[in-house]
Amino acid sequence: VSREDMIYSGAVMLKVRVSDNFNYSVGAAYSKQFFGSVIIPVVGIDWNITDKLSFSGTLPVSEKIKYQLSDKSAIGVNLDLGIGGGSYRLSEKMNSDYLQVQQFNSTLFYEYAISKKFVIGVSAGYNFTQKISQYATDQKVDWIPFNNLDDRGAASAELDKTGVVVRTGISYQF
Repeated sequence: VSREDMIYSGAVMLKVRVSDNFNYSVGAAYSKQFFGSVIIPVVGIDWNITDKLSFSGTLPVSEKIKYQLSDKSAIGVNLDLGIGGGSYRLSEKMNSDYLQVQQFNSTLFYEYAISKKFVIGVSAGYNFTQKISQYATDQKVDWIPFNNLDDRGAASAELDKTGVVVRTGISYQF
């Protein structure tokens, strides 16, 4: 494993507390992907609309509307735009090509706190975009969105399907 096999990401944000119920952040996110370097401006929102209803997210990446049913359970809607998508290096048997995965989905979710720190979640929804493309290792475009990803050339293989998405998991709350 070398430096060329790694993906690096980070964000710098300035958070502004407007009130006890509303905060926003402004900044930029950077990600070194196998298809190039991505930098995007981001705006974070954390808004407790009422004691039970909240809106949070990092625009334009993901947004969530959540309704607290009780101290332990909540339901809501999540929108994940998957800006730029992720990329994964293939083995040397595949000429060290990479896959770019792009998804845009919306889900309904349910969360249940089994303790103060652990939450079980389940969600179901629809992938409006679900695309996996294979590119040669040298097919890159730096500084997206300032340069167009289409400039790297056509994918050698591609799968483009929409469909249902179902997730379940356990998360640890800091």
